[in-house]
Amino acid sequence: MKMLFVADLHYTLKQFDWVMANATKYDPIIIGGDLLDLSSALDPDIQIAVIEKYLYRLLQETRVVVCSGNHDLDSRNAAGEAVAGWLYDAKAANLFLDGISVELSGALLTICPWWDGAVSRAEVEAELALPAGMIKRPWIWVYHAPPAGSAVCWNGRKFVGALHPCHFQVGVDLDASMLFWQIKLVQQRVGRRASGPN
Repeated sequence: MKMLFVADLHYTLKQFDWVMANATKYDPIIIGGDLLDLSSALDPDIQIAVIEKYLYRLLQETRVVVCSGNHDLDSRNAAGEAVAGWLYDAKAANLFLDGISVELSGALLTICPWWDGAVSRAEVEAELALPAGMIKRPWIWVYHAPPAGSAVCWNGRKFVGALHPCHFQVGVDLDASMLFWQIKLVQQRVGRRASGPN
């Protein structure tokens, strides 16, 4: 499996065009949240319509995995918490979205939505509550924000980040998650310049 992980595209169509132009090189393409720019003057419904077209075009080339980010939240759940309702509506074959786990090329991918309160956090915790002994293959957690203080949240000047599902007490080895290869890659590139936790 040769994955491409991108995030924080924020309705920058030039970046979506790049992903589209390179789609055949990867399977799957993982978009780790913030597809939209809800702070933009452009109506969110227009952004959603355009981004959905990009997702469906990508599906003609490869499988696509998408988790929501904090800038994708366009509606409310029953508890009044912000959610990316538009993603739940964008169903298609080989399009894997918030709140599901899927096996792709021998790895289990769990796609975690951005949570905005106790109810949505509990849903993410439940997704990740599989006993570690049940996982007999690589387990990749797809989530928008890296763990605070980790090497993958180094921005070149300081460590940033947010509370991440990895902080939940779920009994799984972090090395089995997608963060493992991201952390190792960042450590190789900036590890000598960065100080702080690995």
